[in-house]
Amino acid sequence: VGTHAILFGGASVVPSEGGMLRLTSSEFGQIGSITFGADDAERPIQSFTAMFQLRMSGGSCGHDGMRTDCGAEGVCFMYGLLPARAFGESDVWSGLRVSMLTGMENRITVTYEDVELAAVAADLRRPAPQPFAQVSISYGRDGLNIVYDGQLVIANLTVDRWAPQARWAFGFGARTSASVDEHVLANLSVLSDALVEEERVSVEDRKSTRLN
Repeated sequence: VGTHAILFGGASVVPSEGGMLRLTSSEFGQIGSITFGADDAERPIQSFTAMFQLRMSGGSCGHDGMRTDCGAEGVCFMYGLLPARAFGESDVWSGLRVSMLTGMENRITVTYEDVELAAVAADLRRPAPQPFAQVSISYGRDGLNIVYDGQLVIANLTVDRWAPQARWAFGFGARTSASVDEHVLANLSVLSDALVEEERVSVEDRKSTRLN
């Protein structure tokens, strides 16, 4: 059983590349996102494990071409009350947000509501044709754990006042600015306590085309 998802902004499925989800192209001023919820929407999801592959690559290196400015702006994973519009890597503050940020300082940040809980430096960009980075984000009794490209970057992080709501959904968002990258997701799945089995995501855009 797969949950139903909606794309916003410039996000699109790329059938010619195995159904990968491109959140943004490597062009200036792009924004794209995807949102999806559990089929069991009667009760809030208290624990989950999201697994996906991510590649951020192919972009320019800022206004002046400096290597330290390569990439922009990044991708976020969200679990909260999400807007019915495109959002980027750091502009939604509802619920839990894990932002994988590129540019001058590659890092992973964790926020809950409007409070930053952690910020960790990490090497995030994977220039094509290198393989995607495998990412796992999980929350449960031992807190929040994040594995990026085989490295445990956040371990057992406590999220105070954890209080998911039934209307909360999962999502990803990405953005480019004057610096750019292509932001691509693949093999996305979420296992949660509100479902009997693993959720694999089927997608529609705002034109309501459903893909499996």
